[in-house]
Amino acid sequence: MAQELTSYAWNTGTDLDLRSDGYPARLKLNQVATLLTVRDVERHYVGGWYTVLYDGEGILDFSMDVTSVHRVARNHIRIYVNLTTGVNNGIGVRLTDSKEDDPIRQGTKHFMLSLEDLKYKQLNNI
Repeated sequence: MAQELTSYAWNTGTDLDLRSDGYPARLKLNQVATLLTVRDVERHYVGGWYTVLYDGEGILDFSMDVTSVHRVARNHIRIYVNLTTGVNNGIGVRLTDSKEDDPIRQGTKHFMLSLEDLKYKQLNNI
């Protein structure tokens, strides 16, 4: 869904410029692309650390039940999801910038508690 970076309007009604695979090709001036995942499922999904992987270059922001974001490396982000039962629960993902010749795509994949996650927790005393 297209939104404006500087506005709280939910849906601007403008179209996203999409690639043939359905991912945003580029963003217009002041435009962001928003995706809501596990929306309004309250506590019917698992909370905790998730790993987000994607291809391409750009900036992803997270909202709603995401309470912590760790940018581990290029194309590798860890987010902490704290489950809620209130209004607007779930994982909000917002693309605020994308490199036109290498846009963000094939993501945002969410993975939960892999061996890598357990090792990360041990190394960082989480």
